Amino acid sequence: MSDNIQTLIAEGKIDTKKVAFIKVSIIAFIYACMWACILSDTFFIWLNKDLHLSETKIGTVMGCQALVAVLYKPLMGYMLDKFQVRITFISTIAIAGIFTGPFFTYIYQPLVMNPKTFYIGALSGGVLLGYMFVAGSAGMYSYLDKYVRAHGGKFSLPNAFIVAGLAVAGVAVPYMYLMNHLMSFYAISVFSAILLVALLTLKVKAFDNLETETSSRKKLDMSDMLNLLKRPHFYILALFAGLVVVIYYVQAVQIGLYALQIWVDTPNPTSAETQQAIQEMANVNAWVSPSQILVFAVILYSSRIIQAVTPKKSIVILGLIIALYMGGCGLAGELHSKVLIIGDKILFSVITPLIAVSVLAYVADSFNKKVTGVAFLIGFQFVNNLAYSGSSTLISHLFDVKGYMVGYYELAGVVLVGTLIIAILLSIFKTTTYKEELLGDYLVSN
Repeated sequence: MSDNIQTLIAEGKIDTKKVAFIKVSIIAFIYACMWACILSDTFFIWLNKDLHLSETKIGTVMGCQALVAVLYKPLMGYMLDKFQVRITFISTIAIAGIFTGPFFTYIYQPLVMNPKTFYIGALSGGVLLGYMFVAGSAGMYSYLDKYVRAHGGKFSLPNAFIVAGLAVAGVAVPYMYLMNHLMSFYAISVFSAILLVALLTLKVKAFDNLETETSSRKKLDMSDMLNLLKRPHFYILALFAGLVVVIYYVQAVQIGLYALQIWVDTPNPTSAETQQAIQEMANVNAWVSPSQILVFAVILYSSRIIQAVTPKKSIVILGLIIALYMGGCGLAGELHSKVLIIGDKILFSVITPLIAVSVLAYVADSFNKKVTGVAFLIGFQFVNNLAYSGSSTLISHLFDVKGYMVGYYELAGVVLVGTLIIAILLSIFKTTTYKEELLGDYLVSN
């Protein structure tokens, strides 16, 4: 940590590293609790059982969120690099979240249940959820990463608290659903208000004129963007986002319905049977929740693990883990195994935050710090959302037509092939870091 930052800490203009980490961990936990309300299986069960949407229509709903997020991503990347660690832009996520409860009750639900207004409802939900979570999660990840690195830390700590928030809220949300099917949406409103207050406590103004690990006093210009587009690792990142990770994210919409199908094990369950199955799944989820302590520990030390294997190799390993997860989901359906589907869901809770850690490490390792926000939000998130909007309905239709078991086996094969292609490309383009490329350019010119 530089002498300038130490001076500002002594003057009380910047938080100490410990205080900063406590604040950012609380923010990460709160945001994760909000996000868990939408990631929960019960959200997709609500769409299917309460709003009577088919798997294909659910895919369309989620595709609309991704499509809208595509429009947000370039702006979000630019704004994050412009404002750096200031909360001017990122606080709008919390403000939007305050209106989630009333929106789902009085606008979204009536629109999507009416066949004539289904697409209007799906698009309106995409505008809100796409900004808060599909695009917003990337923005929040990038912001927290910048904030922690500005204080001399690594993203693994706040990411571990994201895992903790997802785990805690993931246990609570199914019980909320059983009490009132709309309760989780109002929980998002409450969490959003708390998040806004927490963001306002951050001391960030003094960073404006400082050079830190993640921010530069030099302004982002078009030449930086053009140089980014010339780098092969930008396109490898895009391939990882648009071929491997997109399949993982699309199937996440269906895994809850798939688990419910395995749990009930009858073709057309009654409402009472469905409620009982959800209750049993919630109880089992609470019972296995202590396993999240292990997940927390893995994420806490993930930065060290990723640096040990190198950030570029880490995305290849992660791709292989995703392929293994997909194959496990297919096997759970083939064997009608509740134990195996629970194991797959635990693995799911590990993979999701590891994607963010691995990709952020890859971006920090490969690109100029002036463009890391743009690289992450366009090279990864923008491409991922664009691919999601195009493939969500198709993959959901695959599950509709061929069933979950066959669908998961086929998707596992696609992920495996995509990962092998990425591994080959990384072996061809062996330059490891942006700093090494700068050194090489300097030696050539001199």
